[in-house]
Amino acid sequence: LDRLGVRVVPATGRARAGSWTEDVLTEPALRGGSPGVFCNGCIAYDTDGSALPPATLPRELPSALLRTLAAPGAISCCPIAYVGDEALHDSGSAALLSQLAEVGDSPLRCVADLSAACEAAAVTKILLLHASGSDSDALRASVSATVCNGGGALTQALDWMLEACSRHYIRPYDRHLGVRHTLARSLRVFEQILFRSKVIPADADKGTAATALLARWGLGWEDVLAIGDGENDLPLLARAGTSVAMGNGGEAVRRAAQHVVGSNAQDGWAEAMERFVISVSE
Repeated sequence: LDRLGVRVVPATGRARAGSWTEDVLTEPALRGGSPGVFCNGCIAYDTDGSALPPATLPRELPSALLRTLAAPGAISCCPIAYVGDEALHDSGSAALLSQLAEVGDSPLRCVADLSAACEAAAVTKILLLHASGSDSDALRASVSATVCNGGGALTQALDWMLEACSRHYIRPYDRHLGVRHTLARSLRVFEQILFRSKVIPADADKGTAATALLARWGLGWEDVLAIGDGENDLPLLARAGTSVAMGNGGEAVRRAAQHVVGSNAQDGWAEAMERFVISVSE
């Protein structure tokens, strides 16, 4: 990929912090996440490591959302507020927090009062953890007005590492991609699916952040190959000259893309590189 002059830009809902970065961003093609798009486009880094201006939630929104979640009859969930490189919480299911911690997300820190902590700092995003998939739509409906009226947006997280099985595995990549043939990240996969909804700034998404990076590099969206599997990837797939959905992506994602490749477990990313980058360049 270096020889072909291809920039590989990770675009993720995660922050550039936590043990997951040691397993993923140390791959040579990813250059430590520079360039990279993080927190669903709220944070982005250029090739030289310089940060673009961040997007944060409106100051009043986190407290308003927490009040909605604490109202009588509200659907139970565990809110996590992302501030800097930390994920703040003040209560919630120990099992859900343990699963999130084992995924290697931003370091968790318990605070005495989450609402007060949010009022005192700039919050990038709020993650709503819940153990039941049947609660997802109801939870989103219950907080939608608070989020949208407060200048935020809701998106559903899709994390391929959390599936209904319990084992370790090593994910192989094709040796031609400039990535180690065996990706040395033995990922813990949990017995229980962890469902997550995200609250992010209304004016921030992966596509907006990528647009800013492209402008810096003098490139247009026609030069972009976007590969995604989650709802938060739709802004990338809608703009890219070539859009590819992973086989494990939801129906809306597969419908939005021009092409569909194998799932994460089937090395769909490597398949996309071979079909739309390497074969075209040879």
